[in-house]
Amino acid sequence: MGFLLDTHTVLWLIQGDTNLSDRARSIIESPDTKLYFSDALCSDDRQS
Repeated sequence: MGFLLDTHTVLWLIQGDTNLSDRARSIIESPDTKLYFSDALCSDDRQS
């Protein structure tokens, strides 16, 4: 199955953040899961 990951999900995954549930993490890390990323992820600018 494939999943489109948003910015928060990718950041939480990379940082090991607990906001990403164990279930979500195991689905994302499964070798059977296809992951998709939006082009917006690469250009997401979160300046305050």
